Amino acid sequence: NPGIPQFMAQAPWYLNAEGPGLKHQKNLKQKGQVASATDFKPRGQKAGPAATYFRKGACTNCGAMTHSTKDCVERPRKKGARYSGKDIKPDEVTVDMAYDYAGKRDHWAQFDPAAHMDKIRAHEAEAEVRRKAAQQKKLGELAARERKRERRGKGKEGGEGDSATDTDTDGSVGPSDDEKVDEAEQVIIGQDVKAPAGKAKASVRNLRIREDTAKYLLNLDVNSAYYDPKTRSMRDNPLRGSALADASTFAGDNFQRATGDAVQMAQLQLYEFEAYEKGQSMQMNADPTTVEMMNKIYREKKEKLKDTRSNKILEKYGGQQHLAAPPKELLFAQTE
Repeated sequence: NPGIPQFMAQAPWYLNAEGPGLKHQKNLKQKGQVASATDFKPRGQKAGPAATYFRKGACTNCGAMTHSTKDCVERPRKKGARYSGKDIKPDEVTVDMAYDYAGKRDHWAQFDPAAHMDKIRAHEAEAEVRRKAAQQKKLGELAARERKRERRGKGKEGGEGDSATDTDTDGSVGPSDDEKVDEAEQVIIGQDVKAPAGKAKASVRNLRIREDTAKYLLNLDVNSAYYDPKTRSMRDNPLRGSALADASTFAGDNFQRATGDAVQMAQLQLYEFEAYEKGQSMQMNADPTTVEMMNKIYREKKEKLKDTRSNKILEKYGGQQHLAAPPKELLFAQTE
């Protein structure tokens, strides 16, 4: 390569180089064999029997030569193998493997999927034990009810009525599965959830009732109103121009933003921005009452100043009689 400088391509005389090149450079990167993430690397295997004495350069904790003290996984001893010379651990099998980028960072390298079946079996065994315990508890409760019913029948006359009453009361000891499902549905819909004593009462916010049709399913035409799944918003009316537009209860998010207190909230937010630009520090989310009162005072002063200015102009130039509107009969009446 003629682009290589001479002081780099010229090798020292003691290397007996045949010609110019870069093989004598220390940082020459030669492509060697690279191990992948699936290559097997032995772990935990012993290279041979343990030594009988402490060797120089070995781990001061366990006495093995294949790792340093800071990398030792043995329990830290009160008196290490360097000073005691006892219980020296054998060396581990080490293989120098040049991994590539993926092989170094693969968390599942050399993972045996069969080991996961042991966890599944343990989980199934634990579930079986819980099921048997619940069954035994249920049988015990039934037996206790039966004994209680027999004692009441022997002690009182008219045992049939008492037994019928006991049957009715025993059947309603705890909430059934249907009642539990109804409670879960109430929480989903947005009912108030009763908290234990000492805690605040929480209310679950509902996005929509499950029986209502989702807004993006009202009109399946791809050219209808756009639905943004990230913000769950559909600004335009999906049924605009159709026969079902009047019967639908959803007319788009923009319609909801222009009704109710949304307009007043937008005006308060605009007033907050304008006040911040003029040097006043107000935060509507932190103190909405202060912002609303300040906005009320500002609007009253603005109307008062407007009336004062108009009165001054009328006093100076006159023309009060021209501001009064004529009667409607004269406005819409026919003339010659």
